[in-house]
Amino acid sequence: MPHPEPRWLTIARAELGQHEQPGARHNPRILEYHRATSLKASDDETPWCSAFANWVLHQAGIAGSGSAAARSWL
Repeated sequence: MPHPEPRWLTIARAELGQHEQPGARHNPRILEYHRATSLKASDDETPWCSAFANWVLHQAGIAGSGSAAARSWL
């Protein structure tokens, strides 16, 4: 019998398709990801890979790094 998918992965999959918006507008979902880190960036041009990972884990009830730096996951 296959194991169920981890909750964090289900949450992450549901976010597929999020992307930066060109110009002065910013994707509100990416801004939400940024709020999951100590940096709390206010634009979607700031790299958001770590913010996304922190947001997903928080949604799943798992502690993340809290940092916007990708190196925080080493």
